[in-house]
Amino acid sequence: MEKPSDHWQGFSSLHPESDKYKRIQTLISSANFKYLENRGVESRRKHEPNLSPQVRCTVNVSQFTSGFHNLVLELAFSDSTRIGRLWCGEDAEQPVEIIAMAWHSSPGPLETSLEYFYNQRQAENREIVAMHPDDPEWLTACWVLKAALSHIIIEDRVRGPFPLCHLDLHSGNMLFDDEYNLSGIIDWSSAQAAPLEQLSVCPELVTGPGLTDEGNRPMV
Repeated sequence: MEKPSDHWQGFSSLHPESDKYKRIQTLISSANFKYLENRGVESRRKHEPNLSPQVRCTVNVSQFTSGFHNLVLELAFSDSTRIGRLWCGEDAEQPVEIIAMAWHSSPGPLETSLEYFYNQRQAENREIVAMHPDDPEWLTACWVLKAALSHIIIEDRVRGPFPLCHLDLHSGNMLFDDEYNLSGIIDWSSAQAAPLEQLSVCPELVTGPGLTDEGNRPMV
């Protein structure tokens, strides 16, 4: 069975003199992958007490892919299983642990989509008011957006079901093969269950990955 990692090119996709190449090289040469492999087996054993003692976990450091800020390495188990997201701190300096997904700008868990968007809107409005306390146009915009909340909610979905939402979907987090077929999505650190309406707009995909900030400005 074909795996997403079959299309990962590792260092061959990077210029040897680029900063990105050097950063990844430094990480791979200094990281304690044996510790990561042991923790991978330990994490599985917590959920599978009867796991065979012969099962081993390995990391292939020559085959990887990357986004703007994230390096993706595959943890492969000898019985062909994989596990989910591991976290070892912003600078990979903490013990490895499996973490829960973060909620967006809303506290959670919440029961309705209206609560979700209300909390999100209020957080954004507070930030705007702090930045533009005496600007009537900004304050009016805050009021309009808050008043519009009830009109963007799908009435028969107000209590779910709530699908998984990436929340940071842009070209830098999308992987493609040589024929431009989408082969994977990375950087799921902000993923969460969210209202269906959250999936209706994705402005990050409007911009062109090959354009400069100046070239993308009219579209933004």
